Formats: sequence, C-alpha cells, structure tokens
Amino acid sequence: MRSQTKWKLTALSSVTFIMVFGNSMIIPVFTLIRNALDISLFQVALLVTYYSVAASIFIPVFGFISDHIQRRSVIIVALALYGLGGSFIGFLALFSDNPHIFSIILASRVVQGIGAAGMSPIAMALVGDIFTTEERAKALGLIEAANIFGKVISPILGAALALIAWFAPFFFYLGFAIPALLGVLFIISEPDNKPKTPFKKYFSDLKKIFTKNGKFLWVSYFTAWVSFLILFGVLAYLSDVLETRYDMTGIIKGIIIAIPVTAWTISSFGSGYYLQKKTDGLKYFVIAGIIMLGASAVAIPYMERIYFFLAAAFVMGLGGGLVIPSLTILVTNCAPTEERGGIMSLYGSIRFFGVAVGPPLFSYLLNLSHHAPFWLSGALALIPLIILIRFKNQDIIKLCKAE
Repeated sequence: MRSQTKWKLTALSSVTFIMVFGNSMIIPVFTLIRNALDISLFQVALLVTYYSVAASIFIPVFGFISDHIQRRSVIIVALALYGLGGSFIGFLALFSDNPHIFSIILASRVVQGIGAAGMSPIAMALVGDIFTTEERAKALGLIEAANIFGKVISPILGAALALIAWFAPFFFYLGFAIPALLGVLFIISEPDNKPKTPFKKYFSDLKKIFTKNGKFLWVSYFTAWVSFLILFGVLAYLSDVLETRYDMTGIIKGIIIAIPVTAWTISSFGSGYYLQKKTDGLKYFVIAGIIMLGASAVAIPYMERIYFFLAAAFVMGLGGGLVIPSLTILVTNCAPTEERGGIMSLYGSIRFFGVAVGPPLFSYLLNLSHHAPFWLSGALALIPLIILIRFKNQDIIKLCKAE
C-alpha cells in the first residue's frame, strides 16, 4: 500500500479500535462504580445494556444516513458523541451526591452508544468506498484486527485507569476520540460522486440487493452473529471458571482471558492479508473457521487440565479470525456504493447483538446443565456450515471480484 493509503487505513482503524472500549474498559470497574454510587449489581450492569441497545438500534439509522451524505461526516459526529457522552460521566462524578446522578449517567451511556453506532460499521463501509478491490481485503482484515486488539487491551487499560479513580476511564473516552476525530477530519477523503438516492428508491434498491445476493447476505449475518455469540459467551465462562476452578485472579486472569482474543487478532490479520490476493479461498476460510469455533466450543467443558482448556480457547480464537474478515469482505462486495452503508450497518448491528446475547445466554444455560451452552454453540455453528458447503465457490469468487 502507498504511504497515503496507509495513513487513511490508520485513521479508519483508530475508529474501530476505540469503539470496542465502550463496554470492555468499564467492566473491570463495575465493583468500584457500585460502591461509589451505592447501587446494585443489576443497576451497574445497565451501563452495558443501555449502551449496547442504543448502539444496536442506531447502527442501521446511521447506515441509511451515511448512504445519503458523506460517511466521513457521520463518523466525525459519532466520534464527538462517543467522546462527550463518556467524558460527561466523569464530570458527573464531581456531583455524586445528586440522587439522580445514576439516571443521568445512564442517559450519557445512551448518547455514547448512539455515537458508537456511527463508528465501526460506517468505517467499514467507507473502506469499501475508498479502497480498490485488490486492497480492500487486506484493509478490512486490518480493520478487524484493530477492532479485536482493542478488545484485548481495553479491560487492562480500564483497570489501570481505575487505580486513579473509578470515573477516570470515562474521561479517557474523549481522550481517545479526539485524535481519531482529527485523523478522519484531516486524512480521510471520499468520492464526491455518491448519488443521492431518494428514500423510496433507496429501500427499493436494498430489496433488490437482498433479492440478488440475499443468500450470501443472510448466511453471512447469521454466521457473524453465531461467531460473536460463541466467542463472548466462552469469554464470560472463561472469566468465571478461571477463578472458581483454577483460582486465578488479577493480571494473570486478564492475560489468560486475552489468549483467545489475541488468537482472533492474529488470525484476522493473516486471513485478511491472504484474501487480498486470493479471494477464491474465502468460502474455505469461513468453513474452516466455523468448524474450529463449533468444535472447540463443544470440547471446552470436557477439558479439565488448564493447558488443554486454553488450547481449545486458542483454537476458537483462530477460527473466529478466519470467519469474520472473510464475511466482512463478502458483505462489503454484496452492495454497490450507494447502499453499502445500510448493508454494512445491518451487519454491524447483528454482530453487536451476538456480543450482547452470548454472555447472558451462557450464564442461563449453565444453570440448566454444564454442557448445554457448549452443545448449543456446536449446533448453531452447524447451521451456517451446512449452508456454506452447498454454496458454489465460483459464485462467491465472482461476487468478491465485483467492484
């Protein structure tokens, strides 16, 4: 890639990188927040719920808007909302005696979630607009790697900042957002020839896209949902079992939890780089990845020894890194520039719901049976696997080479 292209990719990667800090950075601070505000565990969990629901709802909204105005402008506004919504909570901490402070904090989290909705999905759509077919696969792989790497370091960073004060991580949302905003503002440019499609025609065109490429889109959406559900469900289980079964806490526990996510990051980067040159392997990357995800999930409850347990989690991460960049390439190429924001935003929203559903679903099923969530994960992985095997590889290759 040329130097200018690398700077553009760095700016867009920073957007996806900081978006994942929204939830991951404050989860290690839950106990401190609960004690400081004298609220229940259920109430503190609402900080994640309000943020995630707002993001999921507004992702398609921003997708539609970005198909009618500059995506760059949408990202800039979204970064401002994300940073201000987060930092406002830090300022509210100065008035913690206010009986309504928690309600205001939740409202701020909604604002922050709305901002998050216009970040990563729109950045991925913009990659599809400004990078050529040859560069797009690698660019999307790097975007995915930045997203996952943010998930690796954000809990560690949140815990470190909380050593200053429970509200310190919230100030840093703005600190992270400002350089990303400036990067997008001064580095990113996008084509000026984007047609302004009327509202009715826009949805008519979306319908045509789903009529033409619906089988690829729906299986991609479902596979992404399953992949994130399995990963974050297992991560929640891993967090609990490391402490209860293996008596691991603190930094060691955090490093071990990062193992599957790190594997996901490495695999995402590698698969994106490979698919830049050979998109004819995309179908097989997804098939191999979903097999690794499903099989490792089924194996995990039977792994008593910590080394085998972590090996299965590592394989799961590698599998996810094969699946997601491949799906992102496929979804990106399913839509022309005019409707790409809407298609990619729905993709991002569904991924978000996978993250939201995984941990509570695993927690509920574990109360019924120790093996239930893992067998369900395997069964869910089988569905897209069977469908993908039936797809003709030539159809996927043709789609991925379309501009």
